[in-house]
Amino acid sequence: MNLQEITKDNWVDMIDLEIATEQEKYVALPSEAIAASKFYDYYVNRGVYLGDKPIGFIQYHRNYNDGKYNEIFIDQLLIDVSVQGQGY
Repeated sequence: MNLQEITKDNWVDMIDLEIATEQEKYVALPSEAIAASKFYDYYVNRGVYLGDKPIGFIQYHRNYNDGKYNEIFIDQLLIDVSVQGQGY
């Protein structure tokens, strides 16, 4: 498993990820999270890949507010519904 930067070459991989309908109240879709990061430049977006297969999305940022730059806040984390429950 590896994290890859979201670029013009793989952003559609992230948009195609799916979650169960009942999960939508807990996590933003990657399209929404990526859009928000255009207004808040401290967000870091990464695709979660298993080899070259996209299986998830994560958005995080450093704790700049408290000056604890080694501390990371995970704002969004999702694993595609097709591989949920498999330990990813």
